[in-house]
Amino acid sequence: MFAGRRPGLQSFQGVLPPLPLPPLHDTVHRLSDLWDEHVHLGVRSPLPTTGNYYLMVLFRGTLPTCSAQYERLFNTSRLPGERRDRLWHGGGGAAVAVLHGGRLFRVPVTGGGGRLLPPRELQRQFQRVLEEGGPPPAPQETPGVLTAGDRPPWARVRAALQAGEGNAAALRVLDEAPFLVALDPPPGDGDPPENGDPPENGDPPRDGDLDAEAKALLLGPCHNRWFDKALSLIVFPSGRAGLNVEHAWGDPPVVGHLWECRGALAGALGAARVLAADLQLHVCVIAAPPGPPPPPDALLQLALQLALVRERGPCLSYEAVPTRLFLEGRAEAARGCGPPVLALAAAMGDPKTGRGRRRALLGAALRQQRGQRRAAMTGAGLDRHLQALAAVAEQLRLRPPFLREVLGQPWALASSPAPRPHPPLLPPTLPPAGGGFGPPHPDGYGVSYTRGRDDAIILHVSCKASSPVTDARRFAGQIRAALGELGELLGGDEE
Repeated sequence: MFAGRRPGLQSFQGVLPPLPLPPLHDTVHRLSDLWDEHVHLGVRSPLPTTGNYYLMVLFRGTLPTCSAQYERLFNTSRLPGERRDRLWHGGGGAAVAVLHGGRLFRVPVTGGGGRLLPPRELQRQFQRVLEEGGPPPAPQETPGVLTAGDRPPWARVRAALQAGEGNAAALRVLDEAPFLVALDPPPGDGDPPENGDPPENGDPPRDGDLDAEAKALLLGPCHNRWFDKALSLIVFPSGRAGLNVEHAWGDPPVVGHLWECRGALAGALGAARVLAADLQLHVCVIAAPPGPPPPPDALLQLALQLALVRERGPCLSYEAVPTRLFLEGRAEAARGCGPPVLALAAAMGDPKTGRGRRRALLGAALRQQRGQRRAAMTGAGLDRHLQALAAVAEQLRLRPPFLREVLGQPWALASSPAPRPHPPLLPPTLPPAGGGFGPPHPDGYGVSYTRGRDDAIILHVSCKASSPVTDARRFAGQIRAALGELGELLGGDEE
């Protein structure tokens, strides 16, 4: 396989194999469009906690993987529908959409002849946006909040807005922009983190330093967001920045026409405020232990599962595993908290179990974890096929009891590693801080992790504040303890 000395973005598209079709007794068929519609575009609940995720820095990997998704990274919007949304891709790259104080601005990025404007000219334009006079509109008068609410009401309001000439022009600015830039106020109403003011260039950050910014990246101030946009760059006054990404792959000036959507605006704003108040998000930093190399991802995954089993007992968890080694591959789930983890948890809690036995159980759990991840990456996972069966059943108007039971079981933990920091797209002065997403269930946890400088592990833990069984800070502490125990057990001498 040859791609030349300077391979392009799509150099490997012609040689990547399609995802394998397992035997008939394992599954039936897979269709990319059905996957998008069933898993992503059919979601009717608010996007901030069910469809979007955030990143504090974006990186790229080095393996040849499918590039199909990159085609929709820019110039893409999710358009709401009554029963199912759809993706729109088009437009040009002449201007980006900018939100500041809930107001929409169109900022050109090219000059005569399609020439890209130099950084100094872009800086002047953004400075003019920041200095724009006049009081900002009230949150309940900014349609951006509608993108944070349930999808059917937003679909009806957008159709009404589209009928107005000025509103339609503003919607085109948002839809056709390559991406959106949100210039935000200080997160958390300007309150400093619990640790006090964080250091300007603290790397890795301390526990809690990034909590408010992480929550703002995921939920916003919703009046200064357009969650339908595929890619939004959020910039804080501190100079820190991050991304909000619509998973399925901005603010029209409608103050004079609010009669047609005021009720939906109020409902969406109320729903967004409830989401924000109910989301507990904690960014935890675990320093690398001295001595042996940093723990592998498989050991960190076992620490997550061990912490969960200690808190919850037997339950369901999954790790999102990319399948982009295949053409148009998306993601698969590697299930955790299986019998080897349960046996390990029992042994770790039993003082009568010797170190040798614990190490043997740890080895078995690590082998299962790596095997499940390898199976998921190579197209032999389980959940993608179950979702494909559910999509086909929905098309045939069937409701098999088996699928209802299996897919209806709640996930207690969803986990995913953030993109690797090698090689960085941004300079070393902008260190990675990972990213995260909302919990998969009202009584579940969402955990994302990455490695910071000096091999520190940065965890982003989310859960519902209203849940009687979850607490983000407590669970982060349990992960820290479990990782320390497993690392010591793996690295120490056997008795």
